[in-house]
Amino acid sequence: MTASLADAVRVIVEPLLGPIRVDATPVDHHERLVWLATRPDGPVVVKADTRADAHRRERSALLAHHRRGRPVPRLIDHHRGPVNILILTHLPGSPLVGSDRSHAWRAVGAALRELHATPLTGHACVGDGYDADARVGRSLDYALGGENDLATALITDGADFVRRHLTAEVSGLLVHGDCQPDHFLLDGDRRNVTGIIDFGDAGLGDPVWDLAVLTVDHPERLPDVLDGYQPNERLAARAERELPAYHALRCLTDIRWLREHGFDPGYCTDRLAQLLV
Repeated sequence: MTASLADAVRVIVEPLLGPIRVDATPVDHHERLVWLATRPDGPVVVKADTRADAHRRERSALLAHHRRGRPVPRLIDHHRGPVNILILTHLPGSPLVGSDRSHAWRAVGAALRELHATPLTGHACVGDGYDADARVGRSLDYALGGENDLATALITDGADFVRRHLTAEVSGLLVHGDCQPDHFLLDGDRRNVTGIIDFGDAGLGDPVWDLAVLTVDHPERLPDVLDGYQPNERLAARAERELPAYHALRCLTDIRWLREHGFDPGYCTDRLAQLLV
């Protein structure tokens, strides 16, 4: 655990919540920290982030979705500063990741469609200066930076592939932005979505991006997801045409992030190489 960040979080959180017991730390990076904690009246999630924009986006997206009855955490309290804090309700369920049940992926597809239907009224700051083209440009700049010397040619070829094949579209929809399977929680029967979490990358954007992130590691599940999502004809055609480029873009950004955070990016480099064949 990053001691300085954890100490700063506790100093901020305890006056807001009172004494808490930290039960688990599922995220522990130099810029972010997540605690699963218990206070006298029950479990809570404490999210700390040094990135003010991510804090603002997540707070605004949660408020917008909660207003529409989406299965997202309720915001209990928040703090803005050098260390930004969200205190959220704990949601039941187990992550979609690793599920081999078609009905689970269909349920997530249906939940994602509802998520994309949430209007931004009263929460327009989520989308300020954050359109789909800007997202793609920033992602490519990020992927091409850092120390990717072990796969320089692959990274360059991947970026060229994205530029040639991707036409990002600003839909006016509120997208999740980091729609990976472990951000969807399901009940014991795996038929109902009980929670959708982690909205730090939310913003106006292209719904195909969310479909891409959800299926980049599980392309065989795309038919189930689309069956649940029920896209219109135009969106279905765009998904078929542009998902490979979006998958490549996700692999590119993951390769750098994994390396810089001490993880092996081997699976992502292999997946990217498959996409470029």
